[in-house]
Amino acid sequence: MKFINEDEHKYLSGIYKIEQISTGLIYVGKTKMKFIKRYWHHTWKLKNNSHCNQHLQNTWNKYGENDFQFHVLQTVDPNSDMNEIETNYINELGAYLNGFNMTTGGEGKSNCKMSDSTKKIIGEKNRINNIGRKLSDETKAKMSKARIGRKLSPQHKEKLLQSRMNKRHSPESRLKMRQSHLGSKNKSSKINEAEAHEIKVRLINGEKMSEVSKSMRVPTPC
Repeated sequence: MKFINEDEHKYLSGIYKIEQISTGLIYVGKTKMKFIKRYWHHTWKLKNNSHCNQHLQNTWNKYGENDFQFHVLQTVDPNSDMNEIETNYINELGAYLNGFNMTTGGEGKSNCKMSDSTKKIIGEKNRINNIGRKLSDETKAKMSKARIGRKLSPQHKEKLLQSRMNKRHSPESRLKMRQSHLGSKNKSSKINEAEAHEIKVRLINGEKMSEVSKSMRVPTPC
């Protein structure tokens, strides 16, 4: 995650946002500490899968840190009350209704414990984010670019392998796969469709496979 205009703002404090580049979804926050420390705190938590905003954490895990940026929205005197300013930004930018913020802001909470209602909001936002959203071609291109060079963890690779092993093909897919391996459609096939049909007819008429194999000079199947 890149800190935009870091040199200009890193030693100041105030209101900031974390933005997902590919979708434009944002998280708005406030800090009385220096922006650079708050940036490091968010980055460390997200990289270690321990961020208290589970919606933001899940999206980070899915799309990777290269899809996020840290922006300063407004510098504020650390001795000032930032609650109202934060609330205004959350409302104006839609960070609660269509973003990563789990509250409307201004509460100044000091821990990450969540109520049942907040957990429900997280679940619903994750459902919409992962299932219900239709992405534009431009968004898909940005997401693809953001994933370039991204290395998968051993755990992620194992999950992908398991999902492929558990995948079941539909009857239509299985039929197409069988047909693609018949006769002339398969370069490695030792008999063509006509020969396969003749073998089938002779077996139905009671001939033994060994006799059919010998007379047609085809290998006996195992």
